[in-house]
Amino acid sequence: MTRLGVWLAEPFPSADDHSFAGSFALAQAAEEAGFDSLWVSDNIVRLDRPTIEVSRAHEAYSLLGALATRTRSIRLGAFPSGVAGRAPAVLAKIVTGLDVISHGRAILSVVSSSTSDGGDGDRLTEEIQVCRAILDKGLPEFSGRYYQIQGAMNQPKPLQHSGVPVVVVIESSDNDWHPAQSAGLRIAARYADAVVVIGGDAELLGEGADVVKSAPHDQGEHSRSDSIEVIWAGNLVPDHGATVDGGPSAVTAALAAQQLRDRLRAGADGYIVCLNSLDALETIAQVGPALSEVARGMSAKPRSQER
Repeated sequence: MTRLGVWLAEPFPSADDHSFAGSFALAQAAEEAGFDSLWVSDNIVRLDRPTIEVSRAHEAYSLLGALATRTRSIRLGAFPSGVAGRAPAVLAKIVTGLDVISHGRAILSVVSSSTSDGGDGDRLTEEIQVCRAILDKGLPEFSGRYYQIQGAMNQPKPLQHSGVPVVVVIESSDNDWHPAQSAGLRIAARYADAVVVIGGDAELLGEGADVVKSAPHDQGEHSRSDSIEVIWAGNLVPDHGATVDGGPSAVTAALAAQQLRDRLRAGADGYIVCLNSLDALETIAQVGPALSEVARGMSAKPRSQER
């Protein structure tokens, strides 16, 4: 689904950037630098407790739809925050529109949250099943504990021949996988195309990857492939003593490259780096090629040699 992604953190774009020129420049720079996916944060504003940062953020899929018109090949997705902010049928319809606008580059993501259903995973399972039904069937029907749909026609259909990939996003804990998180990993392994693990070190990622790879994968009507990808996403770990010729951007690129090596060795299939400096076009231009070089080198080795 994705080998190298870039996550552009909020606020994106600035509330003062009404022209979207800065947003388009960043998206195009990411595409030209070799990133194959672009992600923004999907923060649904709580009207009772809006924060300054979130209240400045544009609606994620509207922003991605605009960026789709100015990019050519990069895949487009959003990172959900907290519990589900949209009914899954509505989310699937929105992502279908993004897929049509982008000529088949949309990614649908749902979040696994221990607070959403008491940790039993039933709600997450139903969310994925509803999304699959809306995306894949002409007249979808579904009746579950949390969601019911009947004849929710979705036209026009998505353009991706193999179907819009469905991703489960799980935020890792500091030093261990909680039962609800482990359940989310197993559900993702069964029903989704990929699981994105946010945060955590390489050792923790490796433990999560082992859970995913050892869990059964659904070969039924909801399956798109016979395996699931594990993708790590997170901020760069700062190394204040690092020195690399080329200035701060070169230091950032070197850190990202090492972080990618560690995650690939731990069992990751893809890597999404979160960049907070939204005006740092030079940083994007240096990080992309550095990561691409590492990914090419690592993919040429058997996984047993990487560890």
